[in-house]
Parts: sequence; C-alpha cells; structure tokens
Amino acid sequence: MPRGLKPIFLAARQFADRRTPTIVQEALTSLLEGGLYEWHIRRVRRHNGELRRCLLGVSDQAFGARVAIKGADDGLQTVV
Repeated sequence: MPRGLKPIFLAARQFADRRTPTIVQEALTSLLEGGLYEWHIRRVRRHNGELRRCLLGVSDQAFGARVAIKGADDGLQTVV
C-alpha cells in the first residue's frame, strides 16, 4: 500500500478488529481443556429440556388441542 495510506489503514484496522481480551481467551481455553465447557453445555441442555417439558405440559393442560406447538424439539424457541 502507499506509505501515505498506512496510518489510515492502521486506524481502520484498529477500529474494526475488536479482539477478545487475552484473559477471556485464557479462561475459555481452560474450560475447553479441562472438559468443563462440555459439562456446562450438557447441564444447560438438561435444564432447558426440563423447562421445555414444563412449558409443553402447562400448555397442554391450559389449552389442549386449541393451540398448535411448533419447534418444541428444535431448541430454545417454541412457537405456539
């Protein structure tokens, strides 16, 4: 690049390049290497499954066949 444009490109890069702080990267590395991240994901999935079952049970009791529930097994979002 032309030398005169270097400061402009460096400033643009600094503005656009929002890096994750090193301490956050180290914390994530520790979680991944220690297996705690996978443990956390399993725990959250189990908890969300319980919430989903509760929502479906209450919806069935309150509304029965009057409502259609979509996406109940797909993740966190459910459409009624």
